[in-house]
Amino acid sequence: MHTLMKLENQKYPLPTLSIDSRVKDLKVLNREGTRNVIILDDKKYAGIMPGDILNRFDDDDSVHDLKNYFIDLFLFEDYTLFDWLKVKERLDLDFIPLVGKDGIFEGQVSSQDILDRFRNTGLIVDLSSILVIRKATEDFSYSEVFQIAEANGAKIFASYIQDSSKDYTVIALNIYHTGLNELLQSFRRYEYDIISFHDEDLHHETLKANSDYFSKYLTV
Repeated sequence: MHTLMKLENQKYPLPTLSIDSRVKDLKVLNREGTRNVIILDDKKYAGIMPGDILNRFDDDDSVHDLKNYFIDLFLFEDYTLFDWLKVKERLDLDFIPLVGKDGIFEGQVSSQDILDRFRNTGLIVDLSSILVIRKATEDFSYSEVFQIAEANGAKIFASYIQDSSKDYTVIALNIYHTGLNELLQSFRRYEYDIISFHDEDLHHETLKANSDYFSKYLTV
């Protein structure tokens, strides 16, 4: 399955379409503003077809023949907050496919679902944000990350190593800050790549007014 393609964010449920359909059916949805479509093989989840490459194909081409372009990311029914965070960082959509036993498509998980499911777990920290950074593994230091945060008046409530290889280490931080721009500049000076943050996080008052925004939650 192709998993490297970038999906445009979609802040409403993704439509579904049969794998037996034609590209012209996808293009109709695309004209209606739907950039990404969930493809089903009977009742089973087959993947997400990104809409921004459809101009490569003829209207009568089979969707089935495009399966190498499907993005195969989803959540199982018994997903954890960690699972959601991992998928969310790779699949920047507000609705994520939910798959049950035997690969059956069961629906979609929204940011509100995440809030409702983990509201009473003790894992939510108000007025905090998720920041994902990366640095060469040989130069990565946990203590340095905390020192940079502290020097900028930020507090790290939790952290999670999202990925680690011989080349890079990627870490997600649940962080409270009063000035994200300065914090990001400091991380960049120490040769950290900024992988993910949301524009809303640049404004503390906006974050406070939208305290149910899902990207501010991270488990310890």
